[in-house]
Amino acid sequence: MRCVRISTKKITLDIPEKPDRCALDCSRDGDVHIFIQYDDPEGFNSGLARYGSFRNVQNYIVLAGKKGGDFSERCGYWGEKLVLYAQQLGLNT
Repeated sequence: MRCVRISTKKITLDIPEKPDRCALDCSRDGDVHIFIQYDDPEGFNSGLARYGSFRNVQNYIVLAGKKGGDFSERCGYWGEKLVLYAQQLGLNT
């Protein structure tokens, strides 16, 4: 599983529809399970969160699937597509 920090700023209710739609499209097209978690300050506080050291993370993108084959490449490609889209929306990823 890979996580990408979106932003620490509060995301208003009208914005999440757009990145959520993009995440669904990327999940389908890339055969990777992608979802965005909003307003979750505890997301990296558990002992299971072993990917780097994060502070003040409340919003993040999760890419998950079976390892092997071209999984890493698909995560990189489709994850970056979603990150660039979030940047276009002004979410400062």
